[in-house]
Amino acid sequence: METVGIIAGGIAHDFNNTMTALMAHIGLLKLKLTEERSKERLNRMESVIRRAAHMTRRLLTPGPRRPEGPTPDQPG
Repeated sequence: METVGIIAGGIAHDFNNTMTALMAHIGLLKLKLTEERSKERLNRMESVIRRAAHMTRRLLTPGPRRPEGPTPDQPG
Protein backbone atom coordinates (compact mmCIF):
# COMPACT_ATOMS: atom_id res chain seq x y z
CA MET A 1 0.00 0.00 0.00
CA GLU A 2 2.92 2.32 0.70
CA THR A 3 4.13 1.86 -2.88
CA VAL A 4 0.74 2.87 -4.23
CA GLY A 5 0.88 6.02 -2.07
CA ILE A 6 4.34 6.91 -3.40
CA ILE A 7 3.23 6.42 -7.02
CA ALA A 8 0.03 8.42 -6.45
CA GLY A 9 2.06 11.21 -4.85
CA GLY A 10 4.37 11.34 -7.85
CA ILE A 11 1.49 11.45 -10.29
CA ALA A 12 -0.23 14.17 -8.26
CA HIS A 13 3.01 16.18 -8.20
CA ASP A 14 3.34 15.97 -11.99
CA PHE A 15 -0.34 16.82 -12.42
CA ASN A 16 0.01 19.87 -10.18
CA ASN A 17 3.08 21.02 -12.12
CA THR A 18 1.05 20.83 -15.33
CA MET A 19 -1.83 22.78 -13.78
CA THR A 20 0.60 25.43 -12.51
CA ALA A 21 1.98 25.90 -16.02
CA LEU A 22 -1.55 26.19 -17.41
CA MET A 23 -2.47 28.81 -14.81
CA ALA A 24 0.66 30.80 -15.65
CA HIS A 25 -0.13 30.78 -19.37
CA ILE A 26 -3.72 31.75 -18.72
CA GLY A 27 -2.51 34.66 -16.61
CA LEU A 28 -0.25 35.85 -19.42
CA LEU A 29 -3.06 35.56 -21.95
CA LYS A 30 -5.37 37.58 -19.72
CA LEU A 31 -2.81 40.39 -19.66
CA LYS A 32 -2.62 40.49 -23.45
CA LEU A 33 -6.27 40.02 -24.37
CA THR A 34 -8.66 42.93 -24.49
CA GLU A 35 -11.85 41.15 -25.54
CA GLU A 36 -14.06 40.56 -22.50
CA ARG A 37 -15.54 37.33 -23.91
CA SER A 38 -12.08 35.79 -24.20
CA LYS A 39 -11.21 36.82 -20.65
CA GLU A 40 -14.40 35.16 -19.38
CA ARG A 41 -13.41 31.93 -21.10
CA LEU A 42 -10.00 32.11 -19.45
CA ASN A 43 -11.69 32.70 -16.08
CA ARG A 44 -13.73 29.54 -16.61
CA MET A 45 -10.55 27.64 -17.48
CA GLU A 46 -8.94 28.86 -14.26
CA SER A 47 -11.96 27.67 -12.32
CA VAL A 48 -11.72 24.19 -13.82
CA ILE A 49 -8.01 24.01 -13.00
CA ARG A 50 -8.68 25.07 -9.39
CA ARG A 51 -11.34 22.35 -9.07
CA ALA A 52 -8.91 19.77 -10.46
CA ALA A 53 -6.27 20.86 -7.94
CA HIS A 54 -8.82 20.55 -5.13
CA MET A 55 -9.81 17.08 -6.33
CA THR A 56 -6.15 16.02 -6.41
CA ARG A 57 -5.65 17.20 -2.82
CA ARG A 58 -8.76 15.31 -1.70
CA LEU A 59 -7.62 12.11 -3.38
CA LEU A 60 -4.25 12.28 -1.62
CA THR A 61 -5.59 13.22 1.81
CA PRO A 62 -5.85 10.12 3.99
CA GLY A 63 -8.72 9.57 6.37
CA PRO A 64 -12.47 9.94 6.24
CA ARG A 65 -13.84 12.50 3.84
CA ARG A 66 -16.30 15.16 4.89
CA PRO A 67 -19.22 15.75 2.58
CA GLU A 68 -18.99 18.77 0.32
CA GLY A 69 -21.31 21.69 0.85
CA PRO A 70 -22.85 23.18 3.94
CA THR A 71 -23.38 21.09 7.03
CA PRO A 72 -26.24 21.56 9.49
CA ASP A 73 -24.10 23.89 11.62
CA GLN A 74 -22.94 25.92 8.58
CA PRO A 75 -25.29 28.14 6.64
CA GLY A 76 -25.21 27.55 2.88
